Amino acid sequence: MSPDTVLYETYQHQASKYMDDGNFPSAITIYQAALEHASSDAEMARDMQMLSICFSLNGQPTQSVEASDQAMNLIRGDYLLEGTIQRDAGMAYLRQAAKLGNNEKVQRIVLIGRAEYLFNESLARITQAKPFDETEYVTTLGFMGRAFLLKKNRKQAAQLMHYADEVLHEGDNRHYELNNLMWLIRAVGRRERKTHERRILRLIHATTQIRRYDELRLIMLGGDRLYRFIERNPRIIELVKRLRGK
Repeated sequence: MSPDTVLYETYQHQASKYMDDGNFPSAITIYQAALEHASSDAEMARDMQMLSICFSLNGQPTQSVEASDQAMNLIRGDYLLEGTIQRDAGMAYLRQAAKLGNNEKVQRIVLIGRAEYLFNESLARITQAKPFDETEYVTTLGFMGRAFLLKKNRKQAAQLMHYADEVLHEGDNRHYELNNLMWLIRAVGRRERKTHERRILRLIHATTQIRRYDELRLIMLGGDRLYRFIERNPRIIELVKRLRGK
């Protein structure tokens, strides 16, 4: 194993840990360092894809979309990877839309529309990939459910995410399963949220994403409405943490 390969894999492991901990600025720094040691266009593309996700989660949508575009330019013809990159780029637009208030409805509609276009492109690419990857396909369907949720169509959102959950629960990608479930419980009522709580707690523990305990408590308490209010007003969470001595 070459020194570059060892460094690349070490950086990937460390960046992944930072992501699980919710330390996205540090993850960005490490993924950027890993780029210098990538040994192929595919490795560079995956690294740019992870950078895109980190930028999105860190509230940097412009940088997220730029990273996705760079990743796409590196791997033309790899339909599965193209599809997952387009899905993550769409999610960057959704996160941006979710933070807009009621007085910015037109911009929200435009951003959600861009996300839905990329999700549809993602499904088309993943369908073209051989062999067919059902896990990635239903994960994108779950992302489409998130767009319906932001449009306040909870019934359609829940249907898509329920279907994705059935497949993901039978598979072995616990991160995908957890992420889909965390959105699903935002689309359903309090009684159904309660039926998923124990499994979500197990998944949080299995994926070591301890930061998501607070997110779960928030959704269990007030569903999507409370979650979106806090998402648009993050200083409230910081105030509560200070008052609790965290």
